Amino acid sequence: LDALNDQIDPQTSRDNITRFVWPGRSGTVEWVQYDFDAPQTVSFVEVFWAEAPAQGRNGVATKLPRSWKIQYREGDAWKDVQPAGPYPLA
Repeated sequence: LDALNDQIDPQTSRDNITRFVWPGRSGTVEWVQYDFDAPQTVSFVEVFWAEAPAQGRNGVATKLPRSWKIQYREGDAWKDVQPAGPYPLA
């Protein structure tokens, strides 16, 4: 989980850094959720998606997601953040 907010900005998908993955998941909806003790203002979010072929005998390929979004919770409801532009996948 440390890879989720380690503040390391990879230059390419080949960089040898710690990554967060959902092993063995394909075609499912996954999410990461941050719970704060009090309301917080988040002004910037950056996600670096990486794609990698399966490695080893039981390796699992890492693929880019079909789509992604950022949400925030207001009371008990989750609401989509309205981005300044589309959420890119590259």
